[in-house]
Amino acid sequence: MRTFIYKYKSHILTFVFSLVFGAAVFCLYFFLKNQTLKDAVDACSIAGVALIGGGLMVIITRLGAFDTFAYGFKQLLTSMFNRNPNMYNSMADYKIQKYDQRKKKKKTYLMLFLAGFLFIIAVIVLEIILRLQIK
Repeated sequence: MRTFIYKYKSHILTFVFSLVFGAAVFCLYFFLKNQTLKDAVDACSIAGVALIGGGLMVIITRLGAFDTFAYGFKQLLTSMFNRNPNMYNSMADYKIQKYDQRKKKKKTYLMLFLAGFLFIIAVIVLEIILRLQIK
């Protein structure tokens, strides 16, 4: 059991953080509204979409979509503050180094998707309950 927790510690922490974030979004929306079942459906929807959107942003970032922006920003800061002036020889070197770093990282974005889909399942269940109450 210890080896399982040690091996998947980053996944577990990401999942717990995702659930806490989703619960915070839910509470923020739900308790600022009228606290009806419809508001609970809306709050779960917002939390689920936010977590799934966050997972998509992590995937897009890991694919290198923002590398050019990050490289330019790092070069700007380097020129302003004179820290390690020749850290990267070119943009290609930067992309290769970032690619190598990303290969080593675990796929924790899957936990964001899992937590988001749990909130979406809650939306479906609450929506069914809401529809049954209306009839």
